[in-house]
Amino acid sequence: KYAQHIPGYDLLAAGRDGDADGDGLTNRQEGEVYGTNPQKADTDGDGIPDNAELALGLNPLIADGNADPDGDGLTNLEEYKLGSSPSNPASPDASGSLNIRIYLPRP
Repeated sequence: KYAQHIPGYDLLAAGRDGDADGDGLTNRQEGEVYGTNPQKADTDGDGIPDNAELALGLNPLIADGNADPDGDGLTNLEEYKLGSSPSNPASPDASGSLNIRIYLPRP
């Protein structure tokens, strides 16, 4: 687990239910469940906090802030800042507009 690899960091002494880095994940979740750094809100340093990466379906251990998996012209970091989904191309694109398709019945 990640917490075991931080010199001088003792998960039990830090308090398993605490949140040392303030990212919304407990020290136990970070050190034992997700493998993220309980002393760093953004383990991979890509600008997206660990808890947000998990909520968005991203990997908090891989710096993927500049990736654009849904191909809408916005990076994961930009999507996070806009509150949109990095896996949904119908979420706001680089112009800030929504990509919505309307299908009308044929006459």
